[in-house]
Amino acid sequence: MKFDFIKKRYFITVFILFATLFHSYLHDKKSEDIKNQLHSITQETYVNYMVIYNFQKTLADLIYKANVNQPKIIELFKKRDREALRSYLESSYSQYRDFSIRQLHFHLPNNDSFLRMHRPSKYGDNLTKARLTVNYVNENRAFIEGFEEGKVFNGFRFVYPLFDVNEHIGSVEVSFSALAFIKSFVANYKIKSNFHISAEVVKEKVFNDEQGNYIKSPLPGFYFQKSIIQYLNMEIAKEHFSSENLEIIVEKIGEGEPFSIHKENLNKVVTFVPLKNPVSSKVVATLSFSNDDKAIKKIHENAIVLYLISITIMGLILIMLYKELKYKHKLEDRVESRTRELIVLNKKLEALAHKDALTGINNRRELYHVSTTLIALSKREKSTISVVMLDIDNFKEINDTYGHDVGDEVLKNLANLIKKNIRDSDVFVRYGGEEFVLLLPNTVINQALITLEKIRTLVAGKCMTNDISITVSIGVVEFKEDIDKSIKRADKAMYRSKATGKNRVTVGEA
Repeated sequence: MKFDFIKKRYFITVFILFATLFHSYLHDKKSEDIKNQLHSITQETYVNYMVIYNFQKTLADLIYKANVNQPKIIELFKKRDREALRSYLESSYSQYRDFSIRQLHFHLPNNDSFLRMHRPSKYGDNLTKARLTVNYVNENRAFIEGFEEGKVFNGFRFVYPLFDVNEHIGSVEVSFSALAFIKSFVANYKIKSNFHISAEVVKEKVFNDEQGNYIKSPLPGFYFQKSIIQYLNMEIAKEHFSSENLEIIVEKIGEGEPFSIHKENLNKVVTFVPLKNPVSSKVVATLSFSNDDKAIKKIHENAIVLYLISITIMGLILIMLYKELKYKHKLEDRVESRTRELIVLNKKLEALAHKDALTGINNRRELYHVSTTLIALSKREKSTISVVMLDIDNFKEINDTYGHDVGDEVLKNLANLIKKNIRDSDVFVRYGGEEFVLLLPNTVINQALITLEKIRTLVAGKCMTNDISITVSIGVVEFKEDIDKSIKRADKAMYRSKATGKNRVTVGEA
């Protein structure tokens, strides 16, 4: 009886020790997982930010090349005929506003404001100190881009030099307001966002009669822009900053790199993207993006569940061991354990028949199996499927240079990266070698392009292994006939991407 009591105390002691150590391990792992998740959210949000920014740049370039840098406008600007230039551009500018373009602003070579299409009555003020980008372009006669504060509003500015043949006659700015950027981001990603401008900038640069357009932000040393607050119908300030250490946030903003914070009490993750003046590189504002922290909440919940399950399992194991010592049932437990292993192995073998052995994603056999159901559903619902072919650029060189083991690691990491950035309903397949196929149900070409540009950008900015970075060429078509013909058309589009410089997305012929 005494021996039995000692054995019980031994097992209870082991159980308590295990519970304590495992709790400590889970706490450390949970902290690391949250840190990694915040890093992942920061990267994803920054990529989304850059997608909107690059779209604005493309639009600005198009307006400059197709509409502004034209003989008639050059002639009127060189003559300094403000009224004629304003009148000539009035109709076009009205159309630009439909694309959220705030400013079309001409400057003289000495940096004097010549014509603000959004405020024609305000001109003649010298912008040398207030607008470093204008001074840069007129001094260097070269294009510059980026976020810059202004005398009225702030914006994402694209400033171009203007020439009459080889004679420099001034510069012109095409810009999008901070409000336009917020609207575009909210519309595309359904994420709450806001804009904070340095209080020092507002006091030093904004016209005195325009400073009423700003109100204090909860972030010390920053202001909100009233028009954005009104657009957001804002209670967002309270949501973001009710209990955070504001000084730490402001300090991290000053470091100039994107970061995210977790607000456990509000179930929110707030990502900050500091904005630097492109000339001075000084942080003058920041964008904030508020995401629901479902993933982090899940990490907390999983840690609790894992802890409860683990200590339960440990308790059961200890009880079983205790009973084994008492009743000598080792053989019975061994058979039971072997049976469980066979069940798991059978499930793994069944899964392998439809999975690519290297990457773990669907194989070609599963593609044809799934596509049959997907196509039938698409026809019934009269929806569109986008078919994508994706190929790693110069993959043979990686294999030749580093060996096939490194090449295999690149393939696995690429597959994991893409899998994390597509929907659960999308079908992702390793088609062969370094080629992958994506089927995007309920997705028209324009929607597919947004997803594919995001994937292309993520891949181009990611180290896959051993300091090896890659790019991908992508072709996309709309499903028309059978799956094989659609894949061939997507494949042709992908090869056009390769033929025209690689690292790009090409829409195939209808």
